[in-house]
Amino acid sequence: MSKADPDGQCVAMLKEKGVLKVVVFADGRLAVNGKVSWIGGLLKSAYTLRRSTGTIWYYREPTREAKPIASDVLLILSLFGPPIQVASKPDYSDLGRTEPPLTKPAGA
Repeated sequence: MSKADPDGQCVAMLKEKGVLKVVVFADGRLAVNGKVSWIGGLLKSAYTLRRSTGTIWYYREPTREAKPIASDVLLILSLFGPPIQVASKPDYSDLGRTEPPLTKPAGA
């Protein structure tokens, strides 16, 4: 893993912890596991997660109008099928471990 491959760092962290933390910031930036990313990096991480038994924690900063990337991110995450937990706090502290996560609807 090199400094030139931040997505590789995200994939390594994902394999270790089994959680993919995704943030869409109000200005349209994307972060995956605490590192600035892009759609291609998210695809790589989501694919890796699909091959394991992980989960996705998703947070989007509040804005008056959602950036188009927010829809793209949710579409990508839903296509890969792992459970998605949506946080309302940026530190994910509101994600309870007792309730089942949101999952892709049956037949979708």
